[in-house]
Amino acid sequence: MDAAHLVPLTPMALDLLGKLPRWTRGDFAFTSTEGQKPINGFSKAKERLDRLSGVTSWVLHDLRRTARSHFSALPVQEIVRELILAHAQKGLSKVYDHYLYLDEKRRCLELWEKRLLSIIEAPPSNVADLTEARQQRRAEL
Repeated sequence: MDAAHLVPLTPMALDLLGKLPRWTRGDFAFTSTEGQKPINGFSKAKERLDRLSGVTSWVLHDLRRTARSHFSALPVQEIVRELILAHAQKGLSKVYDHYLYLDEKRRCLELWEKRLLSIIEAPPSNVADLTEARQQRRAEL
């Protein structure tokens, strides 16, 4: 039997999970049956995202591919990047390496969270948008 896929959660992930409704009849956080069964059949959620975003030329697996591609830019071991996505180890590692890499996974996900936040949060007031500054300079000429 395979071991559970353990993924340490970042502070923001824990905060988001803490805001989800708590069910009294089951233990699943992501559910449509009040916690009794895990969520499945993501097609309705995908259709809703397509409608809200106006983007339809993607599949759910693209999210894993994108995350994995961006993990490569982080100073993290290859094996850690793979284990976060639950990719199976190969060769002798599969047989002999039973280390869980929890601290390493946590560090990778903390770096990824920091990267995502840098994209969605506004830059500090002392950081200029160079494109905007160049356009303004051209308008003044």
